[in-house]
Amino acid sequence: MARRPRLKVTDFISRRLLPKDLEEMKLMHDQWFPIRYPEQFFILATSLHSRLQSEVLIDPRTDTIAALVVWRQGSVVRYPSLRSRFAHTNTNIRTPFYNRAVCLRAIFTWSSPLKVQCDPEDSDILPPGEERTNADVIYVLTIGVSVEYRRCGLASRLIRHLLSHAATDPSGRCRCVYLHVLTSNDSAIRFYESHGFNQHKLLKDYYEIADAKRDAFTYTFLVMPRPAPDMKDFCIRSYRDVCWNTSCSVM
Repeated sequence: MARRPRLKVTDFISRRLLPKDLEEMKLMHDQWFPIRYPEQFFILATSLHSRLQSEVLIDPRTDTIAALVVWRQGSVVRYPSLRSRFAHTNTNIRTPFYNRAVCLRAIFTWSSPLKVQCDPEDSDILPPGEERTNADVIYVLTIGVSVEYRRCGLASRLIRHLLSHAATDPSGRCRCVYLHVLTSNDSAIRFYESHGFNQHKLLKDYYEIADAKRDAFTYTFLVMPRPAPDMKDFCIRSYRDVCWNTSCSVM
């Protein structure tokens, strides 16, 4: 059987996650990650009315997902009591695993549409003073590429688009994109650092995988605030536009 020609990065179709992607997304995460995601994550990620945002890249030849990223944007809310708040709802999650599981559960269940509840360990991801300016952050919940499509530049396309979204956000409030990664995941760490992320903090025992405690890093990408428009230049350009439109309508 002849091997199909390799697609260019730009050949993949971009769209958001849809309800029909639920089972495919769950299967992909089982293959990609050693960490168990809550069922609610997949339901909300694929919902058309979810507060989560996403982008998937589709192979146009097979209509299958080649890569995806899911994120959450909003202003930061510190939640020092996440551990105790989750304890009474699910006793199967062990304490060292609370950070990931509870942060996900909090984002899905308890957060308002414009809030991102983060772990207390991540409460300082914004520079001093920024948290008091109603600044937004983006938390990357998941990003991955199917095995057969790796090393094709798809993850880079997704992360660059996400960072561009953060920098050009219409509200102008987004100041940081952050995520968590296992300290042992060298390839992922190199990938994030190559795209401008910086190691922010070591989180001891952040994950529990196969009954073993595992450390994680918080990585951040700080978004520079856009400069305020120069009012003199704005007035001159507006005056020229008005004069040009007026002259055109008269001619």
